[in-house]
Amino acid sequence: MSSENFQKSFITQKEELRQSVRSARLAMTDRAERSQRILDQLEGSEPWKKCRVPLVYLSSGSEVVTWPLVEKVLKEHEQAAGRTRKLIVPWCDGDKLRLFWLQSLDELSAGSFGIPEPRPEWRTQPDRCGNPAEIDLAILPGLAFDEQGRRLGQGRGYFDRLLKEMKPQVIRAGLAFEVQICREVPVEEHDLSVDLVITESRMIWRDVTPRD
Repeated sequence: MSSENFQKSFITQKEELRQSVRSARLAMTDRAERSQRILDQLEGSEPWKKCRVPLVYLSSGSEVVTWPLVEKVLKEHEQAAGRTRKLIVPWCDGDKLRLFWLQSLDELSAGSFGIPEPRPEWRTQPDRCGNPAEIDLAILPGLAFDEQGRRLGQGRGYFDRLLKEMKPQVIRAGLAFEVQICREVPVEEHDLSVDLVITESRMIWRDVTPRD
């Protein structure tokens, strides 16, 4: 098989997996309940207990729902007068993900691909712009994962590019339902893996022991 045909076959394999996982995820009737079990496992984990500046994606569609966690962190921040976690959320600016220090849900509106993002008037405030170097835990979405930490996204590479700007020691945690765990996810050189995948029934570390 020529390299061109191999590449076409590889892309087809990725897209077929995306469609299969999307269908399985959409067929679930208890996503909210399963999402809460995933969030409970995340909150009980050492990476979450230790982090102070987490990046948390804002869920949409059939993704693992992160809103209860977002609201909880914002409430804790308000009650403790800003002395707890600094919540960083991503938003899409062309082909790049920008970062924003979120302090209230009122600062969000519908944005690219139907995903909530900071209102335009907030994005331009310098003290609210997030810095990839300050993040100490990255909570990521994904369409499919395997037990070796390989991750299949939507195909646009947004999070792969963002992760390259973060410190190497940042723990990358993917949230997924069990139906999203595959035997092997096809990846290319630019596709970055996660250190941890959390589902409604288990925590899957890529390494033998968790990283500090």
